[in-house]
Amino acid sequence: MAEMESTEDRVVVIGRGRLIADCPVAEFTGTGRAAVVRTPDAGELAVAVASEGGSLDRGDGGLAVCGT
Repeated sequence: MAEMESTEDRVVVIGRGRLIADCPVAEFTGTGRAAVVRTPDAGELAVAVASEGGSLDRGDGGLAVCGT
């Protein structure tokens, strides 16, 4: 998200054909929202997210990615 803040003004997030967010990047990153991610390699994703200062919570078949 830090890269987006330095290059973009707004973020639009669409999931399963529905609009989830359409707002300034700073507002989106400051809300404490999480993105639910499904991947065949959760370990690799966890390492990548942690290296950027984010966190993962496991639940309902996916990983909730929070943080930067």
